[in-house]
Amino acid sequence: MGVEIEIKMPVNFETARRRLHACGAEYLGSEQQCDTYFAHPCRDFGARDEALRLRRTDSACVLTYKGPRTHCDLKIREELEYAVPPELEIVLRRIGFRVWRVLRKVRENYRWRQCRVSVDRVADLGDFLEVEATDRRAREQVAELQTRLGLNPDTTTTSSYVELLEKRGSPG
Repeated sequence: MGVEIEIKMPVNFETARRRLHACGAEYLGSEQQCDTYFAHPCRDFGARDEALRLRRTDSACVLTYKGPRTHCDLKIREELEYAVPPELEIVLRRIGFRVWRVLRKVRENYRWRQCRVSVDRVADLGDFLEVEATDRRAREQVAELQTRLGLNPDTTTTSSYVELLEKRGSPG
């Protein structure tokens, strides 16, 4: 069982990459991601603040359950992830799950201290920097990274990309 501690903010993709390199972040690689979010046949994930996602990349397929968030300045929630075969989507559909939203993005991954940092170009939404940690003590590191990158903490959001797309009214 894991815990996800995360914030994100809009950025300029190229500027964020350049500043991450300048502050010594370790580049871990780039990938294209296709995230398929599912609706449960008998349970309202949205009302319960939960999510079920199947993420496909060139090299992996991962099923993720995200539990309800604690409501604070950082998004903190249970996150369970399992490597699965891509064909699992067929099983999910056959037992009544339906595709609710598909989200596509290009992600560059970095490591800075104990944080995983991603620079994302999200289709129909824009460019974002996402900082994720698994330890509550990372809050100070997140604040320091924002300062080092010259980012405005007032633009930070705990909303998911799906929620941001919903607010924008983008199709999916």
